[in-house]
Amino acid sequence: MKSTAIKLLQALLLVLTVHGADLQAQSEEIEFTPEEQAWINANPIIKVGGETDWAPFDFADAEGRHTGIVADYLDLVSARTGLQFEVRLDSFSNLVSALDSGDIDLLPATYFSEERASRLNFTSKYHQVKNYVFARTDVEVDRTLSGKTVAMVKGFFGTIATLKEAYPDVIVLELDSVDATIDAVVTYRADYLFDAMAALSYRLNLNTVTNIHPVFAIPGSKPIALYMTSREGAPELARIISKVLDSIGEAERRAIVSKWVGATATASATIGPTLVLTAEELGWIAEHPTIRVHNELDWPPFNFNRDGGPQGYSVD
Repeated sequence: MKSTAIKLLQALLLVLTVHGADLQAQSEEIEFTPEEQAWINANPIIKVGGETDWAPFDFADAEGRHTGIVADYLDLVSARTGLQFEVRLDSFSNLVSALDSGDIDLLPATYFSEERASRLNFTSKYHQVKNYVFARTDVEVDRTLSGKTVAMVKGFFGTIATLKEAYPDVIVLELDSVDATIDAVVTYRADYLFDAMAALSYRLNLNTVTNIHPVFAIPGSKPIALYMTSREGAPELARIISKVLDSIGEAERRAIVSKWVGATATASATIGPTLVLTAEELGWIAEHPTIRVHNELDWPPFNFNRDGGPQGYSVD
C-alpha cells in the first residue's frame, strides 16, 4: 500500500508540474521578425524526420506514433509558432540522406558537426546526453579498444568521428538502428556498443537484454548537446525554432525530461490509464473471485519459483 501511494503521489506531482509548465508556455510571447513571420505563413507545414528506436528521445510507440522527448519539444514549437509537423519515420541514416536531398525539412535530434554546419542549419541546443561504451557481461573489457569492433548507428553526426579520434585502432561497425547494434553485440559480431547512456539503457530494458551493460566513457569526454537541424536553404526555420527553444523555461524542460526518464516516468507508466470494465465483465469477476494460474519453476526473470513462492515479470 505504501509503495502504491508513493507512485500515485509521484504521478500527481508530474501532472501538476506539466500543467504548470503548460501555463507558463501559454504566457510566453515570442517576437518574430516580419521576415520570420512571413516565412511561417508561407511554410505552414514542415516535414520532419523521426527515428523509430532512439528512445526516450526520438522514437515510435507500439502504434507507430512519433513520441519521446523530441516530440514534446516539437509540440511546444508548434504551439508557439503555428507550424504543423508531418513526421516521416525511418532509420537515422535514411533520414540524413533525406535531409541532404531536401526531401525533409528538419531532423530534430542531432549532434553538432562542423562539416555539416557549412551547409545545414543548427538550432540552439535543447538537451544533452552522455555517451558510453557498453559491453557484454562475459567480455574482459579492453579500454584501449585496439582492434575491437564497436557497433554504432550509421550516420550519427560527429559520434563516429569522436570515437575514432579517441581510439584510432578501433573498428566501427555501422548499422541502421539501435536494435541492430544491440543484436550485433549479442550475436558476437561486435565487441562493444557506443551510444547515449539513456538511449541504450532504455532499449536494453525494453527488450529485456540483461547481458549488456555500460563499462566506461571516453576519458575526459563531456555531455554532448542535442540540436535540431534544418535543411540547406531553410536557415529561417532553424532561427524560428531557436527562438522557441530559448524561450522554454527550466521548469518546462524538467517536466519533459521527467516524463520520459527517472522515477516519475516509471511511476506514470506503472499506473497507466484508468481501466473501465463493462457490467458483464464485472459480473464475471464477481462469479470467479479466484483464478488458477500456472507458475513455471525455472524461467527467470519472467516466471520462476523461489523458496516456494512465484517470482518474475509475469507475476508482477
